Amino acid sequence: AQLDDALVRACTRRPLRAAMAQKIEPIEHWRCENAPRFLGTHPKILDMLKMMQCVADTTASVLITGESGTGKELVARALHTASDRRLNPLVTLNCAAIPEALAESALFGHRAGAFTGAKRDAEGYFRAAHGGTLFLDEIGDLPEAVQPKLLHAIEERAAVPVGTTSPIPCDIRFIAATTVNLSLAVEEGRFRPDLYARLADLVFQLPRLRDRREDILPILGEFLQPGLPPIQPGLAEALLLYHWPYNVRELKTLATELAVRGQGRPSLGPE
Repeated sequence: AQLDDALVRACTRRPLRAAMAQKIEPIEHWRCENAPRFLGTHPKILDMLKMMQCVADTTASVLITGESGTGKELVARALHTASDRRLNPLVTLNCAAIPEALAESALFGHRAGAFTGAKRDAEGYFRAAHGGTLFLDEIGDLPEAVQPKLLHAIEERAAVPVGTTSPIPCDIRFIAATTVNLSLAVEEGRFRPDLYARLADLVFQLPRLRDRREDILPILGEFLQPGLPPIQPGLAEALLLYHWPYNVRELKTLATELAVRGQGRPSLGPE
């Protein structure tokens, strides 16, 4: 029976190659429908959007890497929105925020009375994401003791709640994101290589804002409120030369500051 189930799943999955070979709609139309907040026209961004378009409606696991503020969560949401799972939940789990002692319960749920304080049943993130997508944010910070349990659950596509021995099947698409260099973490023994392989059918490396400087001013224009005074050339030059350590998130914060501090000014300068 298990073999039959595996064959059925294998035959009904949409092959990645077939998805990539299909006729696809213009990328800007796709972005407008599925990723309107993923801004920019740099070639790296357009290439990223095209790859997202190709893999969104597949079962491939995706690992999204990049610095803080580059848009990893936006990519995850777009992949879910453009998939046939969009009517089911996108469940986000911040792996860095899970206490190691409670990680198994948080992931797979528990039965009432399974441990002290477990007064009622809890379904956990896996079962909450059934039929949809589980977004494992900050996967590089997942405690090492939890990694083999997550690996087993991903391989079996099932959750075993704490306090039981019976696995509960879960139909989940996995997307993970991290600011950590997972390849280096694997080499240093801080992250399981088999878990990395399970999560990284495809790896998306998001470009830093300072590597696509031609997008800085247009993106800022999207964030600025209508009616603000014009930006002086000196400020524009400073923005283009700035390092942007927190990327687009920092640019959005600056737009908020300009909206507050720019009121009543004839123009917006470096000061």
